[in-house]
Amino acid sequence: VKELRKEVESNMSKELTQLFSQHTFVGIADYSRRLCCIQYDVKLYLVDYGAVLAEMFYQIGLADFANFGKIEIEGGVNIKKLISEEILDNEQLKNQIEPIADGELKSLVVQRFLDMRDMWTEYFNIEIEERDGEVILVTMPLFISGYIPPWAKLSLFLWRVIKRVDWEDEKKCLAGILRQIALFHVPPMQKSTDLDTLNCIENLLFPAIKRKFIATNNLAGDVVEIANLPGLYKVFERC
Repeated sequence: VKELRKEVESNMSKELTQLFSQHTFVGIADYSRRLCCIQYDVKLYLVDYGAVLAEMFYQIGLADFANFGKIEIEGGVNIKKLISEEILDNEQLKNQIEPIADGELKSLVVQRFLDMRDMWTEYFNIEIEERDGEVILVTMPLFISGYIPPWAKLSLFLWRVIKRVDWEDEKKCLAGILRQIALFHVPPMQKSTDLDTLNCIENLLFPAIKRKFIATNNLAGDVVEIANLPGLYKVFERC
């Protein structure tokens, strides 16, 4: 985990980090593409907030590793059943995912979650139980006080943990799990204006970015200058 933290620090963009630490949130430009506008100094920027928030949540995961709060899931969630119903039986996803037999899925759920439940609890505050032969998810970690992640993405998170995390290498495994938890926390794309999403991003998530975010070099393409205010003033003067 220390090595992963150092990798983030060594990949820091000083300019972007300063921009985010001193920015003013302007508003969401496109909910369907997860784009928002922020102002820094006299410039206006278009930001892919999906990419930025994914990196922020990953960094929170590294910073608070093994020291998270928890979100209780009332009644718990049957992991295999949720993956089967929302991923494997989803007509829109069938052409995008690799088919898997029911028995193999059950085996993988046991291996990745039940057999590793001590690790899940100790490192991530994700509690796993066995009830009547079924593997049940009981809690998820609390990353930001007051922020509840989008539960509609839970099945995708569980599926990706099974299929996209390298379980053979400890460092890659921990990084992979943290990346998937981070992606789970990112607000989903919306087809139309959503005041709850706007309020959450403006009043919870971007203030967190302002406090302790290390903007990494890989985000350079996700922050685009779209206006220079002095230049705009000149345009208005001509008009």
